[in-house]
Amino acid sequence: MSNDTGDHNGPLISVIVIDSRSEDHPDWVNKCINSINDQSYKPHQIILVKNTDKKKTIGECWNTAIDKATGEWVLFVGDDDYLSPDYLYTLATYIQRFEKNNQTIDAISTYMTTFDEDKEGMAIIQRPPTGLWRLSYFDKQRFNENLTVGVDREFLEEARKNNVVYVVVSHHYGYFYRQHSGGTCTRIRIDPDPRAIYMIAKYPAFVSGIRDRLRDEGYDVHLLNEFNGKLAEKAEVIFCEWADSNAIQVSHFKTDAIKILRVHAYEVFSSMIHHIDFDAFDHILVGSQHILDHLEMRLKRVLKNARVQNLGVDTEKFTITDTPKNPKAVAWVGNLDQKKGAQLLLMIAEHFPGYEFHCLSKEVQPDIKRLFDYHNPQNITIHPYVDDIAEFYQDKSYILNTSPREGNPVSVLEAMACGLKPIIYNWDGAENIHEGYTFNNMKEVNVLLSSGKSPLSYREKILVHYNFETMYEVIKKLMNL
Repeated sequence: MSNDTGDHNGPLISVIVIDSRSEDHPDWVNKCINSINDQSYKPHQIILVKNTDKKKTIGECWNTAIDKATGEWVLFVGDDDYLSPDYLYTLATYIQRFEKNNQTIDAISTYMTTFDEDKEGMAIIQRPPTGLWRLSYFDKQRFNENLTVGVDREFLEEARKNNVVYVVVSHHYGYFYRQHSGGTCTRIRIDPDPRAIYMIAKYPAFVSGIRDRLRDEGYDVHLLNEFNGKLAEKAEVIFCEWADSNAIQVSHFKTDAIKILRVHAYEVFSSMIHHIDFDAFDHILVGSQHILDHLEMRLKRVLKNARVQNLGVDTEKFTITDTPKNPKAVAWVGNLDQKKGAQLLLMIAEHFPGYEFHCLSKEVQPDIKRLFDYHNPQNITIHPYVDDIAEFYQDKSYILNTSPREGNPVSVLEAMACGLKPIIYNWDGAENIHEGYTFNNMKEVNVLLSSGKSPLSYREKILVHYNFETMYEVIKKLMNL
């Protein structure tokens, strides 16, 4: 089966799947195909190679599909795996970025998240799948059709000998790999032995720095994005990031371990909080007073185990460099969606055509993309998400936040540590945190854009109130370390 679907101006991507399991596991294969069809960035072509009789080797199937591919790029997906909805978008935006900078790459991939539907939990893997390859590369190398196992591994090993330029988007784990008995991924990451400190976070960006520091100091730390009761049985500390489904499970998990929950703004406005036993946690950390107030208002009670604890920025990573700042460059960070106020961003950009608005975004909500395409603002540039956000900030002068509600956005704090002036929409609580830098209308935006202090003054606020070291020492003390 070959299906041409894509209709866009970005790189044309053919997706190849070998169907060897639909007779025994039709749900697996359907989940895989549906995840490809549901991509926000539509594939140019989907090629499904039938091999349920197992008469062809994997190498033969891959090579047969390559001959049918008409896209500029070819992505290989296992028929029992699946993709996050932003997967092709992420890879495509990085390809466009490299092409814009006249940099040639042969392949691009992400890291993986392993899963087993018969067991609890998922695990992030510091290892990429086969990935997305430039179609022209296959003029140089094909898959070994004589191998019955290890076909993809040998292909990658041979590619290295060809000095392949293979890029890994290290912040993304949107390729979901199904674990199999005896599989190498299982041996690499799923450790049945409990750890002293057990951390759970569906989105680990806010907690990974704490994890790394604890490990550097010799503590035994285990971090997963889904709660696993077996791994947590003998933990001394369970640290749960986000008041989500993981927090529900942790709150009802019987243990003598110290339980800590850190709550962000997003969850407080969801129904999830009504299913969490907050009293089961020894400590609840909330990043700002107005979010704690709202949490208690929605629960209709005071949380005696809760406290406000500012988030912390690693000021060794976020610094002011000698890079000249563009006085007209405004940074904006977050997914381009309604939750982050993308429509207000568009209005401000249209109102101030003399300024450049640089958006660092992991994904773009489809209706927002359509809105931006319709208005076609010439002074907005959407950049693919990068690991080194500090570098992105260096030549910018302002950090704009347009969300209708926030706790205390880390992107703003990190930008301030790099010397950017904050310009914050006056959401509930904003003035208490960023007094003098909030706006309610375009006139007030103009005032903020027209004046400024030394970049060091914005960084000083982070050093005093929002540095990582202060936050880390508080968390260590709560962990009784």
